[in-house]
Amino acid sequence: MKKMGRALKSKRWVIAPQSNCASAPAVQGVWLAPDEDVQWTWTHTTRGSYVSGYVIVPL
Repeated sequence: MKKMGRALKSKRWVIAPQSNCASAPAVQGVWLAPDEDVQWTWTHTTRGSYVSGYVIVPL
C-alpha cells in the first residue's frame, strides 16, 4: 500500500471537459504523471457532445 501512495503523490488528477449532454456516460478525469498529458476523445450525438475516452501522451 505504501508504494501505491507514493505513486499517486507524483501524479495529478486532470478533470475532463464538461459535457453538454446531461444523461450521457462520460469520463470524469484521469490521473497523469508529471511527464504526461491527455488528449480527450469526444462523442457527438443529436442530444449533445461528451468526452467518451482519452489517450495519455508524453510531453
